Formats: sequence, C-alpha cells, structure tokens
Amino acid sequence: MLPNWVSVKPVEPWSRLWPDKTIKLCYESEATWRKYHNYYRSAMRLWYASGLPEEFKVREVGRDACQNTPHEQLMVIDTPELFATDIGFPSNDYLNPSNHPSPNKPAMYVCLYHRDTEEFRVTTFAHELAHSFGMYHEHQNPYYWLYGSQVFTFHCNQMKDFEELTNGMSQDRIWGADGVCRSFTQARNIGFPSIDWLPVPFDEIMSPHGSWANKASVDFDSIMLYGSHNGGETEFSVTLSLADGTLFDEPETPSVDDVMGLKLLYNTVYGTPVRILFNDPRSPNYSTFRTYAGCFT
Repeated sequence: MLPNWVSVKPVEPWSRLWPDKTIKLCYESEATWRKYHNYYRSAMRLWYASGLPEEFKVREVGRDACQNTPHEQLMVIDTPELFATDIGFPSNDYLNPSNHPSPNKPAMYVCLYHRDTEEFRVTTFAHELAHSFGMYHEHQNPYYWLYGSQVFTFHCNQMKDFEELTNGMSQDRIWGADGVCRSFTQARNIGFPSIDWLPVPFDEIMSPHGSWANKASVDFDSIMLYGSHNGGETEFSVTLSLADGTLFDEPETPSVDDVMGLKLLYNTVYGTPVRILFNDPRSPNYSTFRTYAGCFT
C-alpha cells in the first residue's frame, strides 16, 4: 500500500526544499525567542519520537544571517491568535531582479492560545514545521476532491468570522466556481482563510496517489489532517467532514506516513542542496566576488 501524504512540488517556480534538511530559524525579537524557542525543540523531539531521522533539523541562526539573507531563513513572528506558515522553502525567483512581485520572505506566524494545553501547543508547532519542510494538509490533496468520488466536504460558512469576512461579497464571489469558498487560487489571491481547507492545484503538489484515491487512501492519523471542528465559529461548528457526513478528530502526533512522506520528499534529487557559487547573491563570499570580479582579464 502506498503511503499517504501530500507535499510541495520541489521544483522551480513552485518551491524548493531546505538545504541539508535543516530549517534555519530567525525570531523577530528576543521576546519572541524567549516565548517560543522551547516549543520548536519539543516539536522536533515529537517528530524524532515518531521516527523522523535526526538529520532533519531546526537550527537557530544569528542576527547577521537574519538581516543579510532573510530569504534563506524562516522568520518567527508572534501574533495574538494566528498560526500560518509558508509551505516549503522559497523559490530562487527572488534572485531575478525582473521578477515582479518579489516573493515574500519565508515566515511562520505563531501564537499561544490560552485554552490550549502544553501538549497540544507542541503538536501545533510540529504541524507548522511540517509545512515549512514542505507538507500540505492531508485533506488538501486534490485527488480527494475529484467530482464523482469526493472524499471530503468543506463547510465554508462554518469557519470562524465567515459572515464578517464575506460581508459585501457577491454570492458568485463566495460560492461560484472561482469563489473563495471553492477555489484555492482565489482564496490565496486575497488571503481568505479557506486556503487551509480547499484542495491545492494539481500542478503544485506531489503525492503518491492519483485519480483512484478514495476514503481508504486518507491517513486519518496524520498530524497534517484538520479535525472536523478545527477553525469553526464555535467549538461545535463542523468545518470539515467526510462526504457522507462522518466527523473525525485531529491527530496529535506525526503518523508513520507523515514521516515516510518527509523522508521520500527529501530523498529526491531536489533534496540534495546545490552548491552555492561565489557569484550567487546567497553566497557569503558574494560581496568579495563583486569587489574583485572586474579585476580579471
């Protein structure tokens, strides 16, 4: 049986993988570091306990690297109540000055919900780190949303603040084929929160599954699977269910297939870091190269 997972497609222009299987962390402030750094350690211990090889790492880097090469580090940003992480490592497109708009620097927005237990907080950080390593939500695999064999149902109007967020929108902009409750691309374009539930476009993902995927293909133990009540207006709101109405809980530890997915993702040719030459703006020797580049004949 194939493992169940869904990840970025680790090729330009979509995304890349972290060199040396190592996420490099920066913090927006010392206060943010004090508040969160132990959660990252605990989250990685949770992954290791689930079988992830210790060659996968999260490493804090110094202030100079955070300032000089921000596109090469993951910036941790404290928020009142938001969790959001860029998927994978950013594309090399930012090196091209003609690229417009320039991609965002990789970031992870985090918070500490006052009602969450310490154990669940660690689970949440482990979930977010999987995003940064390149994993999408289990339920966002587009093969689970094919017409005629749909596995999941997304109840968009049960999301937290749905009425406020859609105030002034037409029914077509909400529920149409290109509406924010049906189109991942449209939701992403305006930053609508349905982006965390809707299926990702086929050309942006890598998955061992195809059009034959069905309910039996889903990894219901995946730490990347939202529970049915996740992100709802109330604790009883159902945002995600199976197509037959069945509800399910949110797992709290990485599954065997989560671990297998990351190992397979980084065991591709794309998981081998490309040597950075002196004439690459990411090279620590780039300024020296620029200084002496014109001296040769």
